[in-house]
Amino acid sequence: MVEKPVQKFFINAGIYLLSPGLVKSVKAGTRIDMPTLLEQEIERQQAVNMFPVHEYWLDIGRMEDFVRAQQEFASL
Repeated sequence: MVEKPVQKFFINAGIYLLSPGLVKSVKAGTRIDMPTLLEQEIERQQAVNMFPVHEYWLDIGRMEDFVRAQQEFASL
């Protein structure tokens, strides 16, 4: 019997810590998303780090998931 492979991957928890210099480097009124900003920093050979989250998490991008998260939180 062949089992399905276990898939492991990183997710973005949406928590960022930016240096004041990086924040100042984005011109006022400029719209830029975080992946693009971080890619630019990597291209400039600037340090971009991550902190893996091993704890339980739940995506709340859909209303049904948000409701589930509220229910789970209430039961803690």
